[in-house]
Amino acid sequence: MDADDRQNSSSRDERRDQARGWAEAGRQELTGVLPFLFAVRWGAWAIALIRIAFGDLPEDETRYEPLLLGLAAAQTLVSTLYVPLLRPRVRRAIGPRRGLRDDLIALGIVDIVAVMVILYFSGGFRTPYDEYIIVSLLVPAFLLDWPRAAALLASFYAAELTVISIEEGTINGP
Repeated sequence: MDADDRQNSSSRDERRDQARGWAEAGRQELTGVLPFLFAVRWGAWAIALIRIAFGDLPEDETRYEPLLLGLAAAQTLVSTLYVPLLRPRVRRAIGPRRGLRDDLIALGIVDIVAVMVILYFSGGFRTPYDEYIIVSLLVPAFLLDWPRAAALLASFYAAELTVISIEEGTINGP
């Protein structure tokens, strides 16, 4: 093996070690922040549960309960379990052809869709799910890089304004 081959091999090894270091740092970052973020998310769901169970809410905000509470709980459970349990398997299945966090942006989009369904069917602008809706942005914001988190936020606000305008406008929801 000549000097150029050794240098190329050494350079590949350094890049591989650097990539492994970034991956390990990413895993440590996720394991450090996720318990707190998911506790906040479950806490927001609990606030919605208390408001619905014990609040004197109008009929238009509770007519789809407990179905919406179940949807919110299922959504929170899936997103809670995805990163520590399912993500490694999904990443192996999709392989390196996707970006490091593309699966998280897809999860964030699915999360936004579910939250918008909850927002729409729970009465639009005034809803017992206020904290739950806002907290849905918290987890992806910490898991994504800045441009993707900003794109997710812009998508969230566009979807939220659309749902609220439909609910409060002439269509007036379900």
